[in-house]
Amino acid sequence: MINKKKYYLKSVSKKIFWTQFILSLVFFGTLFSGLYLYSSMLFSKASGIDVQKIYPPDYQGFFDMVLSLKEPVNIFVIPACGIVILVFTFFSWLILRGLVKKTISQIPTQTETAPKETLKVDPELEKRKFLHILSVLQEEGRLIDFLNEDLSEYNDDDIGAAVRSIHKGCNDALKKYIELKPLLNDEEDSIIEVEENFNPEKIRLTGNVVGNPPFKGIVRHRGWKAENINLPDLKKVQDASFLVPAEIEVE
Repeated sequence: MINKKKYYLKSVSKKIFWTQFILSLVFFGTLFSGLYLYSSMLFSKASGIDVQKIYPPDYQGFFDMVLSLKEPVNIFVIPACGIVILVFTFFSWLILRGLVKKTISQIPTQTETAPKETLKVDPELEKRKFLHILSVLQEEGRLIDFLNEDLSEYNDDDIGAAVRSIHKGCNDALKKYIELKPLLNDEEDSIIEVEENFNPEKIRLTGNVVGNPPFKGIVRHRGWKAENINLPDLKKVQDASFLVPAEIEVE
């Protein structure tokens, strides 16, 4: 948020400066042009007056002084106009920039305007959800049985046949309650570019991560996202740690 404020202030400052410069150029340029034309007209009229006939001799020195200012006025009017424009532009820009900076500094940051709400999590409920998922995978695919089996006693062919059945059961359970789709449409082992504003919750960078994005990398895993979630209701049991009841066949 602070970087955005600095960027906005810098952008607005440029606009203020050039706006003030153009306005000053138009205003003072018009003003000095009018003064220059008016002074030229006065000097022209004054040079054609016979002072001795109209005014007493004491006025001769005053008119000579006025006429002597004609050359300095013609020479310095343009530089004077430029200096006035620059000085006025600079100080008006400082004042307006200070007002804008003060206004921006009063804008609350993102955390102040929209504080993150603390999610209230029921630990017991979260525990029951996790155990319920294990229960579903056990019932549909015998996953817990497989993970707790000592595979060293079986050969690869036996394990392969068992895995096929477990894979089908767990896959059917997932498809029944949740639809999974890859986060990335790119195929694995393809090269993609990670943009500057990438979502770290969607993309995890590994390997030689140096500097700032964008990065080019190889897709090692496309990721997964859940859609159309339709989980079954939690079982109404007193002890949620009982994932699947033991089975006893009565003879």
